[in-house]
Amino acid sequence: MNTFGIVLAALCVLSAASANADESFVSISGELRARYETLDGQFRANGSGGDQLLLFRSLVKMETTTTPLRLGVELQDSRTYLGDAGTPLSNSFTNAIDALQLYADVDAPLNLFGADSNTNVRFGRQTVSILSKRQIERVSYANVIKSYTGVHLTSNRPRGDELHALYVVPVARFPFDRRSLDDNEPDFDEEQWRRRIYGVHYKRANLLSQIAGLSGELFLYGLQEDDSSKFQTPNRSYLTAGFRLFRPPLTGQWDLDVEVAHRSG
Repeated sequence: MNTFGIVLAALCVLSAASANADESFVSISGELRARYETLDGQFRANGSGGDQLLLFRSLVKMETTTTPLRLGVELQDSRTYLGDAGTPLSNSFTNAIDALQLYADVDAPLNLFGADSNTNVRFGRQTVSILSKRQIERVSYANVIKSYTGVHLTSNRPRGDELHALYVVPVARFPFDRRSLDDNEPDFDEEQWRRRIYGVHYKRANLLSQIAGLSGELFLYGLQEDDSSKFQTPNRSYLTAGFRLFRPPLTGQWDLDVEVAHRSG
């Protein structure tokens, strides 16, 4: 089944879930953003003259609110206009309608931080943002948002402690040939199954009680790549380990945010 068929099936499931559950309903949200960019004078190598681009990004999200299972689908439509042969256009700017997210959320019976904690597991295609978003995030400025397919576990407690664990693969965006990008042609995105991203990220709230509001984080992220018949990769294999100390800004006190990471491989 292609992506369009999967999305239609998901919408049918969401509608059925809303109709059959006494205390459930479907929430629908969306966003339409337009941006015009112009450049007077070229800074890119081997470039000349100016440049311009008109960009549109449309998002529509539908999600059930039932517990312990929730289903969600989000469509993304990113288009560009006014570019010419000298515009460095790519599928980071243009990605006509496709499924950005298609997931199931499950409330897991795991009290990882004690009786007052709760744990959620998300399966499927999804965007991922964790804490400071310096290691992995759902980008907001880019015209095309990246997504991943896999599993993301989140556990937290009212005090503010958080634990994240994930194992995902990137979703490759199509098309990538210049003619299709210029014409905003739709093409189904595909998972890159031989590129694996995994990680564990832990946040401890109020790490040092004598310094009010100071929290700490520890994290470890990894990337493993292998070539496949459809995708050639740089064949990277590395680990990124690090920590963060921070105190959010409040009126009348100093704030702090220090994050250190070391990558090897």
